[in-house]
Order: sequence, then C-alpha cells, then structure tokens
Amino acid sequence: MVGITSFMAAKKAKACIMTKENTILVSEIDKIRTRLEKGEYHHEASVCKGIVDVLLQGLGWPTGDPNIVYPEFPTPNGRVDYALCDPERNPLVLIEAKRVGNLAGAEEQLFSYTVHLQDVPILILTDGEVWRFFYPAGNGSYAERLVCELNLTNTDSNNNAHRLQRYLSFATVYNGAAFKAIASDYNEVVRQREASRQLPLTWQKLVDTGNERLIEVVAEATENACRHKPSKEQVLNFLKTLKNDVPPPAPKNGSTQKEKYQAYFLALNNEMTQQHNFTDGRSYAGADSVYYFRSGSPNIWYHAHFGQGRQVYTGLEIYFNEKDKNKNFFDILIERKSEINAKFDATLNWERRDERHNCLIRCGREGDINANESELAAIKAWHIENLLKFSSVFTPEIQLAFEKLEKI
Repeated sequence: MVGITSFMAAKKAKACIMTKENTILVSEIDKIRTRLEKGEYHHEASVCKGIVDVLLQGLGWPTGDPNIVYPEFPTPNGRVDYALCDPERNPLVLIEAKRVGNLAGAEEQLFSYTVHLQDVPILILTDGEVWRFFYPAGNGSYAERLVCELNLTNTDSNNNAHRLQRYLSFATVYNGAAFKAIASDYNEVVRQREASRQLPLTWQKLVDTGNERLIEVVAEATENACRHKPSKEQVLNFLKTLKNDVPPPAPKNGSTQKEKYQAYFLALNNEMTQQHNFTDGRSYAGADSVYYFRSGSPNIWYHAHFGQGRQVYTGLEIYFNEKDKNKNFFDILIERKSEINAKFDATLNWERRDERHNCLIRCGREGDINANESELAAIKAWHIENLLKFSSVFTPEIQLAFEKLEKI
C-alpha cells in the first residue's frame, strides 16, 4: 500500500510540474503574441533572441550550453540558425529563423542543410509568428512533408503550447517521443491527403454505377424534408449533374520536370523499400534529379541519378564532412578496384574528384526523365538492378575500408 501511495504521489507531483511548465509556456506565448501584434520584432536577430530563444527556454532547453543548443551550426550548405543536438553535436532538430513575414521560399534553404547529414528527424522553419514543422524523412514536396503549422497570433496559445511541447520540448526530443510523434502525425497527414485525393474518384464511381445505397439515402433525406420521395431516376439524374462540380484527382505524373522526378523516385523508393528491404531513400533540395539511399554505413550513400546529356547513373557517393577523409576512403576502396570491377557486368567509373568535396563510384547508361512510360520503366529496372548490385558488392568492401581508415 505504501508503494502504491508513493507512486501516486510521484505521478501527481510530475503532473503538477508539467502543468506549471505548460502555464509558463502559455504565458510566454501570450507575451510574444502581444509584441508581434505591436510589430516589435524588426529583423531576424530580434526573432531569434526575442522569440526562438525564449520559447526554447520555456521548453526546457539549456540555451546557454552551445553543445546542446548550437547557434549558427555549420553544414555543407551553409549555417543553420539553430541545431538542437545530443552531446556529440549530432543534430536532432534544425531550426531556420527568418524575419517576420519573410518565410516565402525558405523551405529550400532549410532542406538544403540536411544534405549528407545523418538523419535529422525534425526540421523547423519560423519567422517567429508562424512555426512550420517538417518530417524530412517523408516523401514528396516540401509542402507534402509539412506536418504542422502554428500561428502564434491567431491560434489558441494553449494549443500552440501543446504542439510545441509535443515536437520541441527538451524532454520529448531527448527521449525520442518527439520523433515518434512527428512520424505518427506525418503518417496521419499522408492518410488524410490520400483520402482527399480518393474522394472525387469514389464519388464518381458511386454515381456512375448508380449505387443503390447512395440513391436510397438521398431519396429518404428528401422525403423527410418535403414528405415526397423522388424516384431512383430523379436522384440519379440529379447526382450526375453534380459530377462536373467535383475537382478531378491530381495526376500521378506532373507536367513539370520537378514533378516528373518526384513521381519517378517515389515509385523507385517504394519498390526498393517494400520489395528489397532497402533503407528509406530521400531527395534533397536543389537536387531533384538525384535520389539517395543510405548504405547502412555513415556518410556512404547509394544513389540513382539523371545526369546531363541523356545519361542516367547508379552509384556510390562518399561524403564525410572532411574532404581529406573522403579522399582517403576512396583511395582505400580503389586498392581493390580490379576485384570489385570483376563483380560487375557494367563498367564502373571511379571518380576521386580532387576539385570537389565528394567522391563517386558509378556506372551509367543512356536515359532521360522525359522518356516515354515504357522507357522509364526500363530505366527504373536498371536502377534497381544496379542499386542491389552496389549494395551486395560494396557492403563488405565499405566495412573493410572503415577498418583500414581507422589505422590512418
């Protein structure tokens, strides 16, 4: 009995602490709302200091510890305003801040910071007033990976506090609950989006087939309203007049170059992950024609690429933060070039690329994203065949290279 009483007391004390923290956070949001309405945040620095820092403190982050709250965190594509890190400074959350009202087009910059970083589970874009939470591991455009958007001036402060705590509190980030929450919410967004896309098709099918249940529901509702039941033909003819008012479903393949890449790589990713147990793939901002899959080893990627001059490639990319480390790793692999080449039917190009940061090992063939459907299917089959080949051949070679690298 004593044990139960102690447990209940501890649970009650924890609830009181959480309630107090929530009250403090709501109070800070209310103060920020007032200042936003007065236009007191004049530039990006004031947004960072007066809004982001304040909310991070309210969410339990030790903003004075640069090992955990790392401002101006360096990435291969520039410095992101905040990286919330574990003690080894591996980013867990990236936050890009802008001047109030200056978010247009900033998603590309935010996503560009994740190129070749280890998986960052949460990306946040904010101008202080609007907070956008992205799930970068998702598929599709930036908008399709947007999980939640908060507005501190026209949304209830309690709701805003709840969402901020769900995705961004120090406790939920460090115990992993924030990552599970945003992944779960992303999946729900995807389900709802797919349901919305399917609704017009479902409606048209019901009308086209003269669905008896639908007709009867409409007929009974009409009878209840006016005491006169319409005939089946009357209901069906009326429903057919509504067909043209239903928006058509979004096309599977977009007409723009970017949409074509997205459609192609989404199909490639689905097949590689669902049928071949590959690690989840992803694209990166500013690189629509390339799609990456993790190799299972840090900083080593497999990729499918549509290049210039009607060429497509499948290969392996080496991308450590240190350029010299890239070259050393490449040099270790190339020592076994003859043995590795012998395992491929295709010709491998070994590209040390001394003038560039990364190194590549890849094979190529003719192909173009604007090809017809049957040719794209052939390209996809070629990509899959060679991605599997690279994985089977290079997995033990990469492990061996890491062992040798440690001795350098």
